[in-house]
Amino acid sequence: MKGRILELDSVRGFAALAIVLAHGQVFGKEMSDNRWVLSAVDLFFVLSSFLITTLILRYRQEPGFLRAFYLRRFLRIWPPYYVALAACMVLNRYYLWDDRAEAWPWYMTFTQNLPYYLRIEPAPMSQMFLHTWTLAIEEQFYVIWPLLLRHAGRKRLIATAVIFVLLPPVLRQYHYLEYLLLTRSDGLGLGAVLALLLYNEERFKRNLIRFRLAFLLIAGLALTWTTGASLINGLPQPFFYTRVNLIYFSLVGLVVSAQGASYLAILRDKRLCYLGTISYALYLYHPLVYGAFPQPYRKLVINDLGFDVKWVEKTVMIGMCFLCAEVSRRFIEAPVLRYKDKLAYRAPRAA
Repeated sequence: MKGRILELDSVRGFAALAIVLAHGQVFGKEMSDNRWVLSAVDLFFVLSSFLITTLILRYRQEPGFLRAFYLRRFLRIWPPYYVALAACMVLNRYYLWDDRAEAWPWYMTFTQNLPYYLRIEPAPMSQMFLHTWTLAIEEQFYVIWPLLLRHAGRKRLIATAVIFVLLPPVLRQYHYLEYLLLTRSDGLGLGAVLALLLYNEERFKRNLIRFRLAFLLIAGLALTWTTGASLINGLPQPFFYTRVNLIYFSLVGLVVSAQGASYLAILRDKRLCYLGTISYALYLYHPLVYGAFPQPYRKLVINDLGFDVKWVEKTVMIGMCFLCAEVSRRFIEAPVLRYKDKLAYRAPRAA
């Protein structure tokens, strides 16, 4: 796959919006606790792995690739993340959120989830920053995956990706928490498998109908998959995310196979694509807004003005999330990404 796939920007934006609305309890507490809604983070994993693996397959043999790859990833992820972490530390002085200095080094190095491998409870951190376990998983994956792909043959690549898919439900079966790379890599593995399947563009176009039918079949089987006792949404708990990620694998595959089609025109709408461009900042900052916003709003609007309308409060709160995301995009991400663009990958040599 070559070039930016606009439809995937919109898909990413919908995933971020689902998380923001769920955490804000916009449609009630039931939605905020619904595992299907919260599994939108797994759609992030599938998308990220698909795009990153495609990129690595294209440029992995070029001189200087690893250096450019890591620097570009750091410039994309780190600046907004550390701004959010600093904001969390500052706000904690006023809101007394439960974070402690011993937790900061873990969060500064994206290793906050590693103690769970030893079944050790990590140092407490503010509830407003616990959602960054997903970024820890992605950063750890970004460190490991390019090295594996650069030095492995195609057969070993597929085998490694399949291991990423099969290992998590086994570890979850043994009650390892689902916030670790090796217990939540189902989506990352499936995204990589998808990239490996679709990377040969000539073969992909030649078998386009077969690919679409295969994606529809996998999605249908995953949606109707039920089994024995101890069920959560029709599946034993360890296999719930396997089912979810098979659905997202199929969804991304179908969107990629139909990119440019007229019936996907809505996903190329500029407003939805914009939602995708701010999705990272929207996901990163929204818990800070939810933690800090209610107190001054209730004091100024509800107590002082006597205006207490819940839907207005929710709307203003969501608007503040979007405002923070746009400020981050314009004044933090855009200037930094100008440096990222100078670290372009070399064009791949002809086979």
